[in-house]
Amino acid sequence: MDLKGANMHPLPTAHTSFSPEYRVPQSVAELKSKADRRTWEHEFSSSILNELFRNFDTYLIEWNRRLATDERLGCPTEFGRVFVPKEFCNQNIHDDTPLAVFLPATSGPGLCSYAMLDFLFRKQNDFLDSYVSVSQSRKNISHSTIKPMTVTSAHLICYDHEHDLMPLVLANCHYSFEMGVGSKIEYDFVGLERQLMDRLLYSKSRIEINAFLEIDLMVYRTEVTNRAVFLRLAERIPQARQSCELQHARALWLLLSLQRSKLLIDHRQSTEEVFETLEDNMFRDLEDNAKTKFKEYMKTLSVDKLAVILEVMHEFLLFNVAIRQNPDDEDNVDTSIFSFIDGLREYVAESEPALVIDVATLEDFPNKILYKHGAKAWVLAYKTLTKKLGSKRR
Repeated sequence: MDLKGANMHPLPTAHTSFSPEYRVPQSVAELKSKADRRTWEHEFSSSILNELFRNFDTYLIEWNRRLATDERLGCPTEFGRVFVPKEFCNQNIHDDTPLAVFLPATSGPGLCSYAMLDFLFRKQNDFLDSYVSVSQSRKNISHSTIKPMTVTSAHLICYDHEHDLMPLVLANCHYSFEMGVGSKIEYDFVGLERQLMDRLLYSKSRIEINAFLEIDLMVYRTEVTNRAVFLRLAERIPQARQSCELQHARALWLLLSLQRSKLLIDHRQSTEEVFETLEDNMFRDLEDNAKTKFKEYMKTLSVDKLAVILEVMHEFLLFNVAIRQNPDDEDNVDTSIFSFIDGLREYVAESEPALVIDVATLEDFPNKILYKHGAKAWVLAYKTLTKKLGSKRR
């Protein structure tokens, strides 16, 4: 890690804690009066804007320094590895740069901030790992791990010359005066080194980064609610019939439910929120062996076959697995331990109208997956399908 950038202040993420007193209102309705709005504006200005402006110059220096290298800035995302577009790589960031550049996204100008965050977080992790490997004074060093969305400046390797370094230097400075000799200044470099390591390295955290950096991304309201956008799309794309008969109501409901579940997963909602009708004992994680076999099974499927299985699994979960049992009934049985694939095959065979799925596709479906694993298995299948679609587009 290049120590020239070690005095960087952290780039704030969506949940960076600027002040313990500041609270983001959940809706405009909370700001009922002008006094409430003025109070919030004051808190926002003093707690957030000051911090942003303080970090802005440092961010510009680091970004422009990255552009001076020959390496093109890129990072992994949930859709594969992407690189910052050349039009941004060839431009310095300055005071007139659009705000969109600083709002993390996996496409467009926001990719600049997303890629920079990924780069800096990984650099910190590498630096702390190197510190552990070469440290001779401390044994069994273990840095805590923190999720990207909860990172604050206290977790990052950053410092301010005046507020952080100078007090340490003065605390380890021994000043003496002797008649006929004059003043004498001695520095306790051993103590200074130890305190620097404690403050800048030992107390810091590794940032949890899995396959890609998981943080809240910016979605512009005009992109999802602007009526003009949809009107232009309707003019360019042939539209399907915008009505249905009563006999289609069930299929339409299933389609909307499936799309809703996909959107909830895309927005990182929990499995319990996706399948609200399932009982609490139906959200067990897959066992490691079953999870491995299920992943191997999905790798053998084409995108089209996996999409069909995903749809059928979703329907089966809603119509069969979600049926609640009355524990007071004499014939009550614990369905959570039933074989998921056996129930799915029976559901496909008895469905009217017949489901559009090749039964042979289900032959290699792992038997160890039970009803209680079905919801988590569906989420895993959808994420696998999303990755396959992302790879197919590239």
